[in-house]
Amino acid sequence: MSDDVQLTGPTRLEIVRTLPGSIDRVWDYLTESDLRAKWLCAGEVEARPGGKIIFDFDHRRLSDTPAPARHKDQEVIRFEGEVLRHEPPHVLAFRWPEEDGEGTIVTIRLETVDGGVRLHLVHDRLSKPAHRNSAAGGWHAHLDLLDDVLSEREVRDFWLHFTPLESKYEARFAEK
Repeated sequence: MSDDVQLTGPTRLEIVRTLPGSIDRVWDYLTESDLRAKWLCAGEVEARPGGKIIFDFDHRRLSDTPAPARHKDQEVIRFEGEVLRHEPPHVLAFRWPEEDGEGTIVTIRLETVDGGVRLHLVHDRLSKPAHRNSAAGGWHAHLDLLDDVLSEREVRDFWLHFTPLESKYEARFAEK
């Protein structure tokens, strides 16, 4: 099975991963600020539909390498989204705000399987190709970091890992 992000519609990305550990442990890494900060970003999650989800990105926590020039404005950034579904430990969905429009929708489903937890992530309403490519590279890289953390391996450097992934998806999706 490929760990790659798939373009399953003009504005929709999907990725499926099998992660080690229990479903409750993976859920905690999705929803608890101090644990989420180890692979994605810090920020509280209000455990109810309509609640706030805070995205407090500080990629300096995940990378010794500075952000590439095109992402300098994203090295440290904080914004607020809306929880759409909160069904522990199986479904977390939220609105990811965008500067122009209603935002994108991320839905993460967890299921216990042999060998760990199957994570199925869908990121929809990515109408701009640049946002889609960045999101594909970002989710791929961040989920690789989550796998590193859960597997208790040394966590790779985010920017060194993300940059070639973003380029890979940019080239792959340009073909479609």
